[in-house]
Amino acid sequence: MRTSFKSTLEALRSHASTPAEFDLLATVEYVSTDHISGAESPRSDGSWGKCEECGLLWPCPAWVTTELACTEWLIQRSSLTVRGIREHLKGEDAQDRREPA
Repeated sequence: MRTSFKSTLEALRSHASTPAEFDLLATVEYVSTDHISGAESPRSDGSWGKCEECGLLWPCPAWVTTELACTEWLIQRSSLTVRGIREHLKGEDAQDRREPA
């Protein structure tokens, strides 16, 4: 399983809270288990064979689209986390300035 799928699944399983996040969770679970290549390694021509679910060359469009959605979600969540940390630090800094030393 690709790292982006694994990371997204772990995060969504513990933090999904919106319908869109639950939809992404279901999609990632489905695609990561069904839209796979049976090949252990690339063939001599560099291909990974065909998708076991849709029969298209792997990585198939479902896999690619889902991987992009995972990456986008991970970026959005990390941005929200960074923003929250910055806001927290601003609050602490403001509080430190108000308190006498």
